Amino acid sequence: MKFVKPFKGIVAGDRYARDFFAGDQCPTSLREAAVAAGAVAGAERSAAGENEILLGSSILAADVQIAAGVTVPLGQLVARAFEDSGLSADAWNALDDDAREEKLASTVELLEVEARVVEGDLVARHRGGGSYSVMSEDKELVEGLKKAEAHDFNSLDAAAKTAFVAERRKG
Repeated sequence: MKFVKPFKGIVAGDRYARDFFAGDQCPTSLREAAVAAGAVAGAERSAAGENEILLGSSILAADVQIAAGVTVPLGQLVARAFEDSGLSADAWNALDDDAREEKLASTVELLEVEARVVEGDLVARHRGGGSYSVMSEDKELVEGLKKAEAHDFNSLDAAAKTAFVAERRKG
């Protein structure tokens, strides 16, 4: 998480306050104060309507493209990833930046899958050697299905297809 405006704070273990400038990395020990001061980017309010602040992304844009003509505001993406994580707001905010970015990237992938399902784009196809894969155009999303699994997948509704792909991509 990076500062978006100047901030002065005492890093854990230091005796004196230091000056931080826009673009500097925010130390973990200063995050809560920096978020409260609005000095860092990527902090979003909790989707639960609580007054909790959720740390977001210092990598993703303010609007994330999910599909052609479909963008999701970063705040909504953070709220969805937070909700899907099952973590408390404190536990979410305690994640290191890489772990949080990974959870956000997984949520982007899930939203992309949901968009493909809505477009009617997901289908299980034979890939040779008795193996089937869930495909979106030429992109392989899930591989190694048996014929019966592929047939069952193709008969699922959109919500069930999304859940199937999300579960298989986790493992």
